[in-house]
Amino acid sequence: MWHVEKRHLSGFADAAKLKATVADTLRHYSEAAIDLCMSMEAFGFDPVHAIPIDPTGELLGGAHRLSCALALNKTVCVTHEKSPVWAPAWDLKWFIDHGMSEPDLQRLKDDMQKILPPNG
Repeated sequence: MWHVEKRHLSGFADAAKLKATVADTLRHYSEAAIDLCMSMEAFGFDPVHAIPIDPTGELLGGAHRLSCALALNKTVCVTHEKSPVWAPAWDLKWFIDHGMSEPDLQRLKDDMQKILPPNG
């Protein structure tokens, strides 16, 4: 939820509008994530909706599908695209620069170690 607020809702000048937008957006993200995970748990990953990755393995889309697959220990299909990723990385530095708490940073590091290959 912290990430959604920081990444997707920056740039609002009106505090009241921001508060309402954050609440609506967080509720929407939560409901959509639950629906997606329940669908993937029941039916698996639909290969028709493969996750596009760039030549270096960076996601070009499908972050929510990949997150649910990781949480459910499911396999996903990918398509290898020729175009490189266009967005800035959401690397550890991004989270530090945006004020993620030390316990959450440690959890992020621990989670990454679980999903990266041994030499990742």
